[in-house]
Amino acid sequence: MMLKFYISSLFLVSFCVLFLPKNTFAQQNQIPQRQLFDYLKKKSTREKSDSLGVQKEEAHKTFYGLIPAIASNPTSGFIYGLAGNVSRYFGNVDSTRISAMSIVANLTTKNQFFLTSRSNIYTKNDNWILQGDWRFLISNQPTYGLGTGTEKKDKVLMNYNLFRFHQTFLKKTTKNLYVGLGFHYDNWSNIKDELMEKQFEAARNPIFMPIVISPTPYYDYTIKNGFEYNQSSASSISLNIIYDSRDNANNAYKGSYLALNYRQAAKGLGGSSDYGQIFAEARHFIKIHPEKPRILAFWAISQIITSGKTPYMMLPASGWDTYGNSARGFPQGRFRGEQLLYFETEYRQNISRNGLWGFVVYANTTSVSNVSNNIALGKNIDYAAGAGLRLKLNKISRTNICFDYAIGTQSSSGFFINVQEMF
Repeated sequence: MMLKFYISSLFLVSFCVLFLPKNTFAQQNQIPQRQLFDYLKKKSTREKSDSLGVQKEEAHKTFYGLIPAIASNPTSGFIYGLAGNVSRYFGNVDSTRISAMSIVANLTTKNQFFLTSRSNIYTKNDNWILQGDWRFLISNQPTYGLGTGTEKKDKVLMNYNLFRFHQTFLKKTTKNLYVGLGFHYDNWSNIKDELMEKQFEAARNPIFMPIVISPTPYYDYTIKNGFEYNQSSASSISLNIIYDSRDNANNAYKGSYLALNYRQAAKGLGGSSDYGQIFAEARHFIKIHPEKPRILAFWAISQIITSGKTPYMMLPASGWDTYGNSARGFPQGRFRGEQLLYFETEYRQNISRNGLWGFVVYANTTSVSNVSNNIALGKNIDYAAGAGLRLKLNKISRTNICFDYAIGTQSSSGFFINVQEMF
């Protein structure tokens, strides 16, 4: 079954790598590289900058940015707001990776509000990594029940507020290897299952005869496992191991990223229940041309509830990785269950010789389990594939604006706009 996952993800990407004319899209090192904001400068200013060549980044120099935050996905519709970004080298640039912290405030066309802050801080000589994921959401999204075998007709809209505080501290032990602890708190409040709300309202005001309540997947799971209907929380301590040999965390050309996270949630820490969870992630990047940025990228996620009872909203779900980028082609949370397995393969290449424009093709597979219905992990698999354009926002950090379109199984599709690569 694992082999099926791998082959299905790799097929589309391999086709493009093998049959796309390699001399159609090229980048020559002697061509001055461009980013979006270069075209806001006068031509004479650009030419002067080109004559100076590439300037080496400086230690302890801070880079600030404030730009309109524009995005799109099937769950939120069109997303608009402001994004602030701070980047800094906290040590010598030859021995310290660049640190970054973002703060984003968004509204969406589906009546959602997002306030998020994510950080990836490397101290001097990469001795420590501090990772943060803080969010406040007033949001909604559909749920389809548990397991990969659910259908589009099972869709039920959920409204909720979410406060999240995740912070991890990792210490370097050997080159590229880090070990550390983390604290993770999630509070889901004002949860409303729209279909259940309609049934509750009809039951309170019957017209001809008593209404028979038909439990939705969320309500059924929540009541059977002893959770409150309109709120839940999870509070946990985690043990983390990370191996990171990527040449750039924003947009890697080569290297690997491996992460293993075990969380133990507890009522005593302020959560709704005691449960254990393992999260494993792997990313690998291969530069298949010695000089030009032609990259083959692989991404795998495994998330498993190992013990105890987990609130419905905290169960492993597609699109709920840190940056919400997995399972392009499907709405966020489309697949949910006690166990999740995800694979993606992507090919990346420049179109323009100055690096301003690029393109990607990709394919992904998702499977989740449903213990109550005896749906094992890998029994049902859903697929998606797509392609997209890349517009260079910052040539030093390799940050792109991503425009992707993906088509998935069960007639699912979606258009996605994002700042920074999906993985």
